[in-house]
Amino acid sequence: VLRVLVFVALLFPSLLRAEEYPSHPDLFVNDMAGLIAPDALGRIRSELEKLKSETGVEMTVLTINSRHEFNASGSIDSYATALFNNWGIGRRAYNDGILVLIARQDREMRIELGKGFNQGYDIIAQDVINRSFLPSFRADNYSVGIETGVMATIERIARPRAAGLPPSAVSVPRK
Repeated sequence: VLRVLVFVALLFPSLLRAEEYPSHPDLFVNDMAGLIAPDALGRIRSELEKLKSETGVEMTVLTINSRHEFNASGSIDSYATALFNNWGIGRRAYNDGILVLIARQDREMRIELGKGFNQGYDIIAQDVINRSFLPSFRADNYSVGIETGVMATIERIARPRAAGLPPSAVSVPRK
C-alpha cells in the first residue's frame, strides 16, 4: 500500500498540494496583478464603500496573474466559489456578497454571487462580463474594463438585489 501511495505521489504531485488563496488585505479591492490604474482604483474603492454603507452589500474585486500561483485546480468557477467562502465575503445572514475575480494570464474571470442571489442574477452576471468587462479586456485595457464592469455589477446586480427587486431581463442584441 505504501509503495502505491508513493508511486501515485510521484506521478501526480499536484494531488499533495492543497489549493491556496491569496491574502485579503483590503475589503474592497485587491489588485495583485497590478491591472488597475491608481485613479480608477480610488473610484472603484469609493463606489464599493458607498455600496456597503448604503445597502450593506459587500463586494470585493481581486485581480491575480494566474490561479496556478495558488495551486488552483478545476475551473475558475470552483476556485471563485472556494475563495469566496474562504474569505467570507458578504453578510452571513443574507449571503449577499459579490466577488469579482480576474485571472489575467489565464484569460478567465468570474462574478461570484452569494447564495442569497436568485439564479436570474447569474444570467445578468454573465451579461455584465460579456458587455462591460470583456470589450476593454480584448483591447488590453484592463483598468477601464474592470472599472466599467464593477460599476455595471453594482447597478445591475447589487443595488437591485438590495432593493428586493427580481433580476431584470437580459436583452439580446439584434443582428
